[in-house]
Amino acid sequence: MEKLDINALKVSIDNKIILNDISFTLPKGETLIIIGESGSGKTMLSRLLIGIKPDNANINGNIFFDKKDLLKISEKEWNKYRGKKISYISQNPMAVFNPFQNVESHAVELFQSRLGLSKKECINKMIEEMKKLNLPNPEALMKKYPFQLSGGMLQRIMFSMMIQLEPELLIADEPTSALDYYNTEKVTELLKNLQSQNTSLIVITHDYNLAKELDGKIIIMKNGNLIEKGNTSDMLKNPQSDYGKSLILRKRYTRYKKEGI
Repeated sequence: MEKLDINALKVSIDNKIILNDISFTLPKGETLIIIGESGSGKTMLSRLLIGIKPDNANINGNIFFDKKDLLKISEKEWNKYRGKKISYISQNPMAVFNPFQNVESHAVELFQSRLGLSKKECINKMIEEMKKLNLPNPEALMKKYPFQLSGGMLQRIMFSMMIQLEPELLIADEPTSALDYYNTEKVTELLKNLQSQNTSLIVITHDYNLAKELDGKIIIMKNGNLIEKGNTSDMLKNPQSDYGKSLILRKRYTRYKKEGI
């Protein structure tokens, strides 16, 4: 069963093509890796999947989620999807958090509105998940404001919040780009655990080691076009397009040299 079905998606802004005839499917419980250089349209695609549309965008095509076209639902309907059904981990978490609210306030507000928990339950759930992601002294972090934390910490805090909602589809935009090796391993472990729980994943990344560990399917994007798609293991070893070769084969794999990729 297809959890997500994107059909002939086209987006243009001021006559500039941002996404050009994008089509792919994501079955329930499977993982899709999206790679491509800056400006390829990856982030625009991910934002459309959570209902964020530029005011001046011309959008055609379909984004079916459980056979419901997300491009045709109202903002009120979107409130039923964001968080609980579809969660998004931003590459730039500072832009997501309210600078006037501390971490505890964000967590309590989200969990009470989506899960109906008491304030104490919200705090306990958040602290428990923060510990799993190696966030130091989570009780103290709960009192911190976004500007007091690094981008890597904020992104892991976003993970801690979104995971508790048990989304059917999790979209992670560059989830390891701001992390060191140890914390990259923690996030990778978290994503693999979600896979084991049959959560559908879309992961946008330049980290091909992460792509290799998550496996699944992969698509390559360039200038708003879908250049190539296939199984992750095959694509990382032997991309067919010239762009895929230039993008993938120039990368060196340092964490798994013995596997010969």
